[in-house]
Parts: sequence; C-alpha cells; structure tokens
Amino acid sequence: WIIGRDSSGKPLEDHALFPSGMANVSAYVHSLGLKFGIYTSKGPLTCLGYQADQPDRPGSCGYERIDAQVYANEWQVDAVKDDGCGDCPGRDPFAAMSKELNETGRHVFL
Repeated sequence: WIIGRDSSGKPLEDHALFPSGMANVSAYVHSLGLKFGIYTSKGPLTCLGYQADQPDRPGSCGYERIDAQVYANEWQVDAVKDDGCGDCPGRDPFAAMSKELNETGRHVFL
C-alpha cells in the first residue's frame, strides 16, 4: 500500500492500488462496523519491497513516530501488523513503534 514518503517523511499511499486513499478506506471499513488494520515492517523496506518485481516499498525503520501519527490520527487505524523483514540497526524498532503508537492517544493494537 505504501509507495514512498513525502519530503517530511510521511508515508505515501499507492493510489494505483487505493485510489481514494487510506483515510477513505478506513472510513468505509469503520462504516461497516469493522476494525481497520495496516501493515508495515521494522526494516527500511516492507517484505514486498524486497521482491525484485516490486518497487521499493518503505518500512517504518526510523519513521516510527511519523508513521504512528499518520496511522492513528489521520487514518484512524485500529491495528498495525509490524513485520520482521529487514534490519533497523542501532534501535529496537518493535519497541519504538509500540512507544510511538501509545503516545498518539488512540488505542491501536500492535
């Protein structure tokens, strides 16, 4: 779902896959009475980003604060699947994402 990052580091949705954007997908899922979850990875790329036939799809390494704020506050995400692809040297990315999600004030399952 992620295709890159803007100049401030915010994740950019792949509008070829999700033309209305994640906020609208989230609103639709919530309107059905369901919870909305999203996927990321602890490394510099998501697991899909490591496949040769795919574009580089950024993971959350070093962007945990920005990603958590966007997921929780802009997209109203209820759950984040943080995969283990890649390495994020010098930090504990799972702990970092957990901390940043907790600091958003929204209850998000990790």
